[in-house]
Amino acid sequence: MRMVVMPTNRSIVRRSYKTPSPLRSLQRKPSTSSLQFIHASKQPYIAKIISSTRDIELASTAMATAASKTMAITNKALLVMLLTVALLPLAAFASRTSAAHHGHSGHGPKPHSPPPSPLTPASPPTPAALVRSTCNSTTYPDLCISALGADPSSATADVRGLSSIAVSAAATNASGGAATAAALANATTGAAANAQATRAADATVQALLRTCAAKYGAARDALSAARESIAGQDLDFAAVHVSAAAEYPQVCRALFRRQRPGQYPAELAVREEALGQLCSVALDIIALLSSSPAPSR
Repeated sequence: MRMVVMPTNRSIVRRSYKTPSPLRSLQRKPSTSSLQFIHASKQPYIAKIISSTRDIELASTAMATAASKTMAITNKALLVMLLTVALLPLAAFASRTSAAHHGHSGHGPKPHSPPPSPLTPASPPTPAALVRSTCNSTTYPDLCISALGADPSSATADVRGLSSIAVSAAATNASGGAATAAALANATTGAAANAQATRAADATVQALLRTCAAKYGAARDALSAARESIAGQDLDFAAVHVSAAAEYPQVCRALFRRQRPGQYPAELAVREEALGQLCSVALDIIALLSSSPAPSR
């Protein structure tokens, strides 16, 4: 088979290759000289276009701001109107209720209370109040009120007088204790005369009872000295005498516990307890008197 080679026209191909297409001509950039010519010739128009564009943007921004403010004001106005419409029935109901309440009550406004009077100086306590307040500061307030109330002079006494009355009440108890111990000693002597076998034992008990009577007598004397010390405003010595008076009956109990255990008379036990409490009351009132300021002369 025979192959024929056709000659190629290089000029045609080259010419067709160099011929620019419309698309490529459109994509070409203008030269620098052409741009400068356009800018120079169109500069006033371009400036006007840019200025107009800025004015349009500013106007659009102002209109948007005004629209947002108008919308906010409108929303607030609507909210106020809604709240007013909602609260009108409640206000009307409240006014009707108030009017009905005033109509049924029939009373006008309450008059103003007069201003309080100026404070007046506190009056001194009454005798009964003084006794109670004094006894409340003691260890045995009920016994104190009973002992002081038994003396009529407590109605007009001050704290010093009440301390003297308390010492006198304790002295009365001590005198009673001495008499009780002496009576028990005499009763033991009479019983021993009829029982020869128990004479020695009864003699010991009799001696103890006579010692107890002497101790109660010493307590009575100490309380008398305490009363004199109160009258002389020697409160320290008064307290010493009262404390000694409370210890004398304890010697009697100690002697019985040591020599005749279990034979301490019940009558003396009652007297001892009462004397100790009365001496405690007297000491408390003396201490209160010592802590109070001295009266002005």
